[in-house]
Amino acid sequence: MCYGKAVSYVAGYVCALGFPGWPSLAPNASTPATGIKVFRQALASASPEDAVAICLRASADVAMEAWGEVISQASRLEDAHLVKYLHSCFRCAARKPEAERVFLAAATRLLARWLVR
Repeated sequence: MCYGKAVSYVAGYVCALGFPGWPSLAPNASTPATGIKVFRQALASASPEDAVAICLRASADVAMEAWGEVISQASRLEDAHLVKYLHSCFRCAARKPEAERVFLAAATRLLARWLVR
């Protein structure tokens, strides 16, 4: 499988976390962590940035549910490219658990792009 595009997308997120002057993807300390219901609402909204922010602040339980929601919604779209890209994000998260939220945020943003097509 070719993971090039998905890896490039995730790399963009990772880089944005470390370069001064780029919009910060780091969670705002004043933003409270929220539950899966709010994640679903944010993902369904016209502005998925809230869903991405929720991913970055998610507790372990919410992150696990968010992965399930992302995978579930992606499977309904029946698009092999999206599934391949999300699978890449999921595998990267499994290999680097300390950065799981970043990979979840990237997967969420990818899904959001497909949902508005």
